[in-house]
Amino acid sequence: MSEHDPFDVIHRLLQRRRFAEVLRRLVFSDRNAIRPPYDSDLNHAWYIVGSVHYKRRRFKQSVDAALRAVKSWPGDKQAHLMLGNAHSMIADHRSAERAFRKALRIDPNSKEIAYNLGNALYDQDKFAEAIKVYEKVRRSRSKIGEMARKNLKLTREKIKERK
Repeated sequence: MSEHDPFDVIHRLLQRRRFAEVLRRLVFSDRNAIRPPYDSDLNHAWYIVGSVHYKRRRFKQSVDAALRAVKSWPGDKQAHLMLGNAHSMIADHRSAERAFRKALRIDPNSKEIAYNLGNALYDQDKFAEAIKVYEKVRRSRSKIGEMARKNLKLTREKIKERK
């Protein structure tokens, strides 16, 4: 961020958790459009709007904003990740799966995205596919690897229950 970046004030407000003020500054509420000067970077602006809605547990609004963010920059893996997470929170697991797959095409090595894809597959009872994804993530020595190992065990147990 430069000294004259209009987003500097937005980021300071986010740090102070002043979410309502962030939305007031970014969005014309009467027409759901980004206000100037933030409209110079629609991807960034809509990503922030989606993130604020997600933090406030307004998941449908988060989906709408994330869709606008990825429309303005289809290569934004973080916006696809947020979109998938918001879809998951409203139990639209098929849409979550699509968003996570798009994010993985952008960053095929992301363990976080792969783990979330595994969860979306699990939530659709696509257990065999979920296992394949969790297997790729479980070797990670991070927290995500630990969670993948746990979910791998749960998924295998679920398959046994169904037999």
